[in-house]
Amino acid sequence: ALPRRRREEIASPGAWLTTVTGRVCLDVLGSARARRERYAGAWLPEPLPDRAEWDHGHGADPADRIVLDESVTMAFLVVLESMTPAERVAFVLHDVFRYPFAEISGVLGRTPGACKQLAASAR
Repeated sequence: ALPRRRREEIASPGAWLTTVTGRVCLDVLGSARARRERYAGAWLPEPLPDRAEWDHGHGADPADRIVLDESVTMAFLVVLESMTPAERVAFVLHDVFRYPFAEISGVLGRTPGACKQLAASAR
């Protein structure tokens, strides 16, 4: 949707995409948080199986492994939900995608030190 002149000004498409995606995610998270604050119901899915139901053996049924993997994924989502949007961006970009804090600071509009602190708080 950018005009041709603006597209030609982009020196690093990867860095530009990271910045734009981070900012869009922050906007979406802000609006999602506002919607969720007005919603009175529970947002989490049904409870996870009891630990007694999990088979930790190597000969476990592959379907049981999928259930366990989905449980870990859900736990990660719950942890991410407890973070502020800025903490999430700093944590995911740095700890998951290994972006340096200098680049993350451009996405968040904060100093690299502040971004490092956000990631530490998220951890």
